[in-house]
Order: sequence, then structure tokens, then C-alpha cells
Amino acid sequence: MLTRRQFIEFTNKRGNLKKNELKIICSSLNLNQQGNKKQLYHSIKKYYNIKPLQLLPDWNVNNLKIYLKKRGLSTKGSKKVLFQNVKKFKKQSVEKKLPYYIISYQAQGRRSYMEDRIIIKLNKTNAFISVLDGHGGSQCANFLKKNLYSIFLNENKKLSSKNMKKALLNTYVKSDDIFLNTKQHSGSTACTLFLNHKQKKFFVANTGDSRIILYTNNKVIQLSIDHKPEIPKEQHRIYRRGGFVKDGRLNGILAMSRSMGDRFLKNKGLSCLPDIIMGRIKKNMEYFVIASDGLYDVMTNNDIVNYINKQLNRGIDKNTIVKNLVEYAIIEKISGDNVSVIIIFMK
Repeated sequence: MLTRRQFIEFTNKRGNLKKNELKIICSSLNLNQQGNKKQLYHSIKKYYNIKPLQLLPDWNVNNLKIYLKKRGLSTKGSKKVLFQNVKKFKKQSVEKKLPYYIISYQAQGRRSYMEDRIIIKLNKTNAFISVLDGHGGSQCANFLKKNLYSIFLNENKKLSSKNMKKALLNTYVKSDDIFLNTKQHSGSTACTLFLNHKQKKFFVANTGDSRIILYTNNKVIQLSIDHKPEIPKEQHRIYRRGGFVKDGRLNGILAMSRSMGDRFLKNKGLSCLPDIIMGRIKKNMEYFVIASDGLYDVMTNNDIVNYINKQLNRGIDKNTIVKNLVEYAIIEKISGDNVSVIIIFMK
């Protein structure tokens, strides 16, 4: 089955897909295979929550040329070239207006499979950024990557953006409920940073043992709590709900006390509820780091900040710093897990 990203990349590379190709994709997604190309295409776009004009077939050559000409850009080249130029311009236009620079890098590492996923969604006023560390399979992490942000938008809209903490809480609870109803057994962490630079506020929502740290005023601040079963508060809650802790694991199975998914443990002490905090965005904030435990298992918060600062002082490109950090954790520090890192450099 194609992921959302794979479908977008495949479609934009091929252009107009054949009807038979669309029917095969619909079959893999358990969608209705009846109808013409336009109907099949619409069903797939709706399933993946793909916005208008996000795919090459949504445009014609004239539309692309008009868009580029209005912005003083070249209108030469094939439809694919014009489309890529439009995408590049849109991305740069959004990023130039943002007061932060977001870079991510992931590596499978020594694991035989990759279960980490990330979400980076940007618009003119805010950013929604998450690290999802799947376990017991990648189904839950895949589900969250596809649905967490859209569920958040719906919940935030219901509250008219007046109560961000409640919107984030509702997002996590609803996402967990929907995934549990699929009867799949895997689970995932969900560590989210929401930035609203218009209101100069940030929110952190975390379930599981992925982590967010902040470097500001020459200090390292851990913004999220690692939900480990041996923490007294978590242990008390687990026993109160009929579970137990053995060898640092929930019911002797799971190395965290809260997660999304994991349906067989939900009635035995496991919770999906996130810890949520709110803070003010200030001028002296330098960067946030969001990462899966593949990084934090082998490097302390201070280790990570010291590594990043040394790279910055050497004039290393910020895109390269994130890649270097991930590779350092895997190669030099011998992390045995998938490693995913997102750094949000404040401008």
C-alpha cells in the first residue's frame, strides 16, 4: 500500500495516472474501484486528505505559466518543470515569513526496520511538528502521520482556537480512539510542538518517551516528561488502573507508561493522555530539539546541545548539523534504535 507521501511523489513524477493504476491504488486502500478516472482520482485524494493544486494533474500548463509569470519567474520548460518551480516558490515564500528554520533528519540505524515517523506542517501563523516513534509495527505511527494534524485542525476549529490545550488533548484522545477501533495492535509515541508566532506562544504535548528540549539563555530546558513506568506518579496510576510494573516495563511488556495505540494494554494501566504545557516565545530562545529515544538513549540533553553548539561555532550548515547529529548517535554513540531528530532554529 502506498503511503500518502509515496502517492504524491509517484503522481507528481508520472503526471496523469492510468485508470488501471488508479484502480490498483483504490483496491490497496479498500476504496470503491467503480467510476471514471476523475472519480477514482478524487476518492484517493480524499482518502489521503490532499489539498487542491497539490498534485501535478490538478494543474494545466497555462495555469502554471500564469502563476509563475505573475511572480516574475521563468515560464519555460515542461509541465513537470513548471510545477516544480511553483512548488519551490511556495515553499520558499512560506519559510521566508517564518521566524524559525525547521530541519529534520531520520535514519533506520541498526534496526532491521524503520518505525519512526515525523510531521512538519507550516502555515503563515503557526507550525505543528511531531516525532512519532512506533513500536510493535509501524501501523500506529503511519496512522498518526496521516491523521494527527487533520484531527487537530478539526478540534481546534471546534474551539475557535480559544483553548489550545484542550484542542491538543482532544486531538490525542480522538486519534487514539480512532486507531484502536481499527483493531490493529501496534503503538507509538507522539511528541508535538505547536508554535504560534503571531501570538508568541508555544505548546508541547507529549505521550510516550520521545522528548522535546529547548536551548535558551545558555541553558537547556527539558519541556516534556518521558513517560516511564518506574516514575512514582506513573506507577501509582498504573496500579490504580489494574496494571503492574515489572523490570521497568508496564505489565512486563512495554517500556513506557503512556502511548498511542497498544490496544491490549489500554485497560491495564496504559494511557494515551499527553502532558501539555504552554510557554511564551522569547527573543533569547535559540532552538528546540524534538527527537525519538534513539537519540536520548545514548546522549544526554547537555550532550546534544553541546554537540549542536560546537557545530554552529564551526560554521557548519544547519541542514548538515541535524544529519551529523543523527549519524553521530548511531555510529559513534552506537544507538541501537531508529533515530529521528527535528531542530527548530529560531531566527
